[in-house]
Amino acid sequence: LASSSSCTFIDTLHSYSSTSRQERDTRARQRRCEQRKEEEARTPPSHTNSPPSLDSHPMPPREASDCSAPTTAVAPTSPPSGCQLPKPCRGLSRRRQLRKRTRSLHALLRLKKSKVLQRARLQLLKDAPLNPAVKPLEWLVGSWESDGLGQGSFPSIRPFNYTETLHFYHVGQPVLNFMFNAFHPDTKKPMHRECGFIRMEPGTQNVAFINAQNTGLVEIEEGELNGLELTLQSRAVARISFAKEPYVQQISRTFRLKDGKLEQTVFMSTENQPLSRHLHITYRRTAP
Repeated sequence: LASSSSCTFIDTLHSYSSTSRQERDTRARQRRCEQRKEEEARTPPSHTNSPPSLDSHPMPPREASDCSAPTTAVAPTSPPSGCQLPKPCRGLSRRRQLRKRTRSLHALLRLKKSKVLQRARLQLLKDAPLNPAVKPLEWLVGSWESDGLGQGSFPSIRPFNYTETLHFYHVGQPVLNFMFNAFHPDTKKPMHRECGFIRMEPGTQNVAFINAQNTGLVEIEEGELNGLELTLQSRAVARISFAKEPYVQQISRTFRLKDGKLEQTVFMSTENQPLSRHLHITYRRTAP
């Protein structure tokens, strides 16, 4: 009896000692965990090679294995090294090229159509009958080209030569349009240019010559038509604010048709020089 009771007592001590040891180990682990948390809360996280604690740091987001897959992170400005971007769809590229070609063809067709319409309009204008108001000036209508060299002179400049083309045309209005183009006889470079309109006073032989020049000079000349000769005298002369001096004060000119050839003589005066002959040239008709 005594031996059995002693064995029971010993077993009870063993179980008590093992239970208390387990509890002590559990408490010790809890204290260590709490201390670790407090230390990590007090000190900022440092980048070390040791893996972070599962209790203190959450797991970083998993990176996508494919660079073309969408990610939650901000897209970099350039792809990382070793990563190849997906190739564009060939079908989409072909469709874009076809659309571009189609637009180009449409633009070309519109341009051709506009040119055809413009030629048709010009042809209609050429075929328009001459207005009776400018019928006395019909002998001027057409294209003219200088027959030989034109002669230019003035007291304040050296004499010079030039070639010139004249174009007198109409669009059915009671006015003639004109355009004069002068060229250097050797280099063929453009020189002096004039363009404007010619009107006639109804019921009279009075003619108005409205002229604009590429030198910045604009003038209105008026005169009288006498058969195949037209004499004009400037009534008003205007110029741009930065025109070259000396300023032109007066211009007079004469057109004369003689033996099928057209002659033009121009006189001019400036602030320093009186009215003197400036230009003389003869033209031959190249187109009606």
